[in-house]
Amino acid sequence: MTKWKNIKFNAQNIEYETGRATLVKMPNNSEWKGWMFWHPSKLIKTIGGKGYWKSFAYTDEWDFTLFKGNGVYKKEEILSAESIEEAFGVVNESIDAYVETDDSFLEVIEPKKIDKSVEIKESLKR
Repeated sequence: MTKWKNIKFNAQNIEYETGRATLVKMPNNSEWKGWMFWHPSKLIKTIGGKGYWKSFAYTDEWDFTLFKGNGVYKKEEILSAESIEEAFGVVNESIDAYVETDDSFLEVIEPKKIDKSVEIKESLKR
């Protein structure tokens, strides 16, 4: 049985989306800054943070094909799931730390019902 894993990332790392695939940029604080990879859109979910945090699912057998450059000049590298986990590790830690302390300061209070009779002044009536 294949075990699925998730990596959390910021929605700003999404470069482009199609119906079938999403282009994800590697984190700026990793050694793969400037590189990106395509991932199936159905495996990318919004996880919170008002839509700013996403996650992508993968298995340990997954190979990620990273590329850098434009259509004329293009470099490619294949990374294992373990290497991707390492590259996104710092992002995961910062999101996890925020999710644990994501307290809402909103306090909802039901208003008290006003039980008074209303009188309309004669000068206001038509």
